[in-house]
Amino acid sequence: MRRFCTSDPVDKKTCYYIDRPDIMKEALDHIENWRYFTVSAPRQSGKTTLLNDIVEKTKDKYLPIFISFESFGNIKTEEMFIKNFNKKVKNFFRFNMNIEFEPKKITAISDLDEYIININKKFKKRNNIDDR
Repeated sequence: MRRFCTSDPVDKKTCYYIDRPDIMKEALDHIENWRYFTVSAPRQSGKTTLLNDIVEKTKDKYLPIFISFESFGNIKTEEMFIKNFNKKVKNFFRFNMNIEFEPKKITAISDLDEYIININKKFKKRNNIDDR
């Protein structure tokens, strides 16, 4: 018997869930065309589940890293942000990708672009619009 999920991403085997292929197709089209998009909807409407599905569908071609910044609300300094960001990326690889990978830690937000480029190079994923 299925139940209503009231927290965390939906377990589609045990909870009610309605696939939205139209929204998924639109999101994947945006990704393929290197376009930004936002996911905005009321609470408990499947935003996190959609993003987790996008990660699953794109991880063979790209290197999607899903990080929630919800817990960053109390962070007051750049140093605290960077420390938490480094930890979140490491944990994403460990728990979501089953990869023990310690990316080179960044020490400032200004290092973020180089950090992402280095991770892409490590995994040999598409990393810029010229790779199409």
